[in-house]
Amino acid sequence: MAETVIRNKQLMIIGYIEDGASERVARDKTRKIVGYYNARDNYTRDHQRMIVGTGDQLMGLIHNGM
Repeated sequence: MAETVIRNKQLMIIGYIEDGASERVARDKTRKIVGYYNARDNYTRDHQRMIVGTGDQLMGLIHNGM
């Protein structure tokens, strides 16, 4: 599983995105899950697995969770 560190303009860590075999997982800076994206169904879901939109919107979930 690959992990990408997400930083703001001041280079502070604001979150992480983990690329798994079947889905991507977004985590905030404390590593709490904020959302999921599954390319097969093309939906982004929040931490409760409720659909928040189509396409990969994980960066928006991380940004809103700051």
